[in-house]
Amino acid sequence: MSNERSGLEEICASFNVLPWHDSKLVSMRVHPSDDELSHSLDIDLRMLTNPKPGAYEWTDATLTLNDCRIIKLDLDLLGKQLAGGDIASGSCDTESALKKEIETGQLLDFDLPQADDPLGEYLHFRILLIHPGGRIDVFARAFELETSANG
Repeated sequence: MSNERSGLEEICASFNVLPWHDSKLVSMRVHPSDDELSHSLDIDLRMLTNPKPGAYEWTDATLTLNDCRIIKLDLDLLGKQLAGGDIASGSCDTESALKKEIETGQLLDFDLPQADDPLGEYLHFRILLIHPGGRIDVFARAFELETSANG
C-alpha cells in the first residue's frame, strides 16, 4: 500500500507542477477506453509556455484523464467565453473534502458491486476557471499530457 500511495503522490506532483494559471480551456470529450470498460476525459488546452507579461506564449495540448470514475462539471459557458477560457488553477490530490463528501454520500447509495474503498485508488483532479467560468472535478487513476510541437 505504501508503494501504491507513493505512486499516487508522484502522479499528483507531476500534475501540480504544470503551468495551469493563465492556460486556457478549449474543449472536452468523454470517450470509452479501447476495452470499453472505462472512460477517459480529454481536455483540449492552450498551455501557457511563456508567462512573461507582454510576451505570453501558448502551445496546444491535450490533457487526458484516464480511467475516470466520477466527473463533476460546474461550468458557466458564457463566463468561460467572457474570461477567454482562462484557467485560475489546476491541482491533483490523493485526498480532498469533495472526495470524502462523495464517499460518505453519493457512494453509500451506490447499490452495485464496488470496492470497500471505492475511491481509494482514484485521484481528485481539479481545474478551476477564472470566475465565473466554473470548475471541473474528476476522480481518475492517471493522466497524460500531449503537447503540440508547433504551439
